[in-house]
Amino acid sequence: WRDDLLVKMREMGAQAQGYLRKEIGGEAILARVRDALRLRTRILRQVAEITDDGEVRGRVERVGVVALLEAVARVRRDVRASVVDAGSETELHVRDGGLVSVTRTAQDGTLTRGEAALLPLLGLGSARFVVRAAAAPRESEAEAAAREGLLDVVARAARKIAALEESLTGKVLL
Repeated sequence: WRDDLLVKMREMGAQAQGYLRKEIGGEAILARVRDALRLRTRILRQVAEITDDGEVRGRVERVGVVALLEAVARVRRDVRASVVDAGSETELHVRDGGLVSVTRTAQDGTLTRGEAALLPLLGLGSARFVVRAAAAPRESEAEAAAREGLLDVVARAARKIAALEESLTGKVLL
C-alpha cells in the first residue's frame, strides 16, 4: 500500500519522495525538513559562488524554479542557465542580474523567445538544470540600459499566470 500511496501522490502532482507515518515525532519531522533544505541551500550557494570556469548541475525539483532564477539573478557576472524537461530546453542568458535573452526549444523544433519562453519554465515540476559562467562580450551603454532585470521579468510572468488561473477558477465563472 505504501507504493500505491506514493504513486497516487505523484499522479496528483505532489512530487512525493516519501511519506511520514502519523505517529512520527516532531524531531523526526524537523530532521527530514533539515535534510531537504540542506541540499537546496548547498546547490543555491554553488550557483551564487560560480567561478569563471565553473558549472553547477542539478534537478529543479530539489531547488525550485523561482529559487534557481533568483540565485542566477544574484550572480554578478555573465551566466548561462539551461533547463531541460521532458518536452523542451530553455536557455537563459543573464548579465549582472539582467535578463539578456530567453529561448525555449520544444521537442518539435519550435522556438519561443522572450517572456513567452519564460512562462512554461515557471510551471516546471521536474527538470534538469545547468548553470555556467560565460564570457561576456562588450556591450554598449544603450544595450545595458535596455536589459531588464531577471526578477522583474519573472514577477511579471508570475502575475500573468496568476491572472490566467484567476480567470479559469475565480468569481467570474460563478
